[in-house]
Amino acid sequence: MELCEPKMALQALNAVMKRYIVWIGALLGLFQLPLMAQNKDQLIREADSLYKANIVKTRINGVYIPKDLQEAFTELDRLSPPDALLKIKVEEETFIARKLHFGLGRWMAINWNFDDGSRFSHFLTKLGLLYRDEMIDFMLISYHRYLNQRPQEVETRVKQYVEKRKKKPENEK
Repeated sequence: MELCEPKMALQALNAVMKRYIVWIGALLGLFQLPLMAQNKDQLIREADSLYKANIVKTRINGVYIPKDLQEAFTELDRLSPPDALLKIKVEEETFIARKLHFGLGRWMAINWNFDDGSRFSHFLTKLGLLYRDEMIDFMLISYHRYLNQRPQEVETRVKQYVEKRKKKPENEK
């Protein structure tokens, strides 16, 4: 019976300590909330000023940034080997959009600065494309249509992205 008493006392002490740790953690968390809000606001301001600076640059990290679709097509023509262009041209546009999303699409997103803003991403945003994946998909299909001399139907296609976005649940956006 004597062995049980120290064990019970230890368990009781453990429970009390856990409660204190929870309370101390909660209090520390409350003191950090204003700091976290300040950091978030500061990050938003910094990102906003970076975006504003980037959307007027013709080059970012040494890479030419197109100002519109035609300049993007010209730049992709210049950078792409002719045999690669032929492979893009002969496939279906939806296949190209899926197949090249993480290749050429990723190259465009990184080098044309879709995430932090560029004059080209700003152009796409003004069309109504808000997310990196939308911009990539739109550009790959646009380039395929350009190579095949098909109509771009920009407004119609952007409306499709907007409608698709509206149908997504809030947690998937």
